[in-house]
Amino acid sequence: MNEKTKVIVEEKFIFNNDILPEKLSHASGIFKNKHYKGVFIPKLSVEVKEGIQSNITRVVPVIICSDHTHHEITKPFCDSFNCDFTVQLEQKSRWTLGSVENFLLHSGNLSKAYEHDSLIEIFDQVKTLYEKLLCMQSGYYSLHALWDIGTYFFDCFEAYPYIELNALKGCGKSKLMELSSDLTFNGTMILGFTTATVFRIIENNRPTLYLDEAEGLFRTTNGKSVESSDIVEILNAGYCKSKGVVPRCELVNGKYVIRYFNVYCPKMLASINGLKGALKDRAITNYMTKPKKNDKRGSLDVSAFKEEIIQTRDHLYETSLSIFSLVHYNYINFSSAGTLENRDLQIWKPILCLAKMVSDDIYNEMLSLATVNSSRKDVLYEEGSWEHSILSVVYSLFKFEDEVEEIIVKNVVSILHSSISTKISSRYVGKFLTTIGLSNYKKRLGSGTLYRFSKKNFLDVLHRQEIPTPTTLTTLTKNIDGIQEEFVH
Repeated sequence: MNEKTKVIVEEKFIFNNDILPEKLSHASGIFKNKHYKGVFIPKLSVEVKEGIQSNITRVVPVIICSDHTHHEITKPFCDSFNCDFTVQLEQKSRWTLGSVENFLLHSGNLSKAYEHDSLIEIFDQVKTLYEKLLCMQSGYYSLHALWDIGTYFFDCFEAYPYIELNALKGCGKSKLMELSSDLTFNGTMILGFTTATVFRIIENNRPTLYLDEAEGLFRTTNGKSVESSDIVEILNAGYCKSKGVVPRCELVNGKYVIRYFNVYCPKMLASINGLKGALKDRAITNYMTKPKKNDKRGSLDVSAFKEEIIQTRDHLYETSLSIFSLVHYNYINFSSAGTLENRDLQIWKPILCLAKMVSDDIYNEMLSLATVNSSRKDVLYEEGSWEHSILSVVYSLFKFEDEVEEIIVKNVVSILHSSISTKISSRYVGKFLTTIGLSNYKKRLGSGTLYRFSKKNFLDVLHRQEIPTPTTLTTLTKNIDGIQEEFVH
């Protein structure tokens, strides 16, 4: 029958999810119930053209599966398994090809004893590197070793904690990030980052992301870039696997379309002034201090340990594929023996799960560190902090439980400036109120910004964010009525 005369006699919908192509990332993921890591491997092809034989070497994307099999990502392969792989941008493999070959030749029937010993061995290797190169407080060597290992398993965790390095210059932040980025899964250091750079790198490479000088995300001067708020949004969303998706408008064939990007991945941020708001709540903070003058580790370069780092990273790849299912099983069946709850438990669960698999001593060390580190976050909202002062002013402006009040940002700032010596900008106050969850109540004024909500609305938001109810500070209260009157009229 000629194509022009073909008649469609029947059409029907097929309500079967299996027919839809599975969207996968070449970098890492789950394929047919097997975990995999993506690599690029040179492939030699012998081609004959017009009677002339030639050898052609191409670098092709391949996935290495936990059952010690491998698959080249080709169109026929994708069609046969009804899947669609997004191939990562960088072609330089962090997993050496000799180690890849060794893994593929290795038996896939590993004993439980081997799996357990393998995790202990790789933990000791990573921890030893940190002990050789850095001076840190007790417990943080184990923390960073476990966090680095966990980046190879982040696919199986519901959420993965960020690491915040909070310290002055000269405390080793950059050195720690350099070492960690060399060890972690697809460790990627970004300087001078933009919004477009961040979400595309995450979508394609599923990296462990490192952002130095993160105080720029919270700059309150006129020099703050437009992209900063968007990047904070990406970082806030990318902490949780089930919620780690952000929409972006892109130009495709001359039309703007909405595309959703996966931004869930491990992240480490370094700053002098510290993280703020919701981003702070997603992080484990390492408050670093300067090493002692006689500590020789301060003069050692990470590059001097290049070969040891490469060998350790190869071991991380092999071990992570071998025990991925075991880690996932222990994670979903994990129960904390400590006092951690809610967000704190969610943050520390991957670390505690891995620690428990290493040894009881390491687990108890991490549980103790988790308890101390989590309690420090409460200081953010304790009396005397900027955040507590802002919340106290807002809280003091309400007269009735259910009556809606107009909270004018300039008003709040003026009260603060009349009561405390430190000057806080309107931009900082507005950003903070938005960050804690009050964006739905935000209204623009010709000369600034206001928020319209009731005392009940306000307390509900604080409760959801697990922020303690602020106290009404007497030093602030006495200045409220006059300033309120000035800005309302």
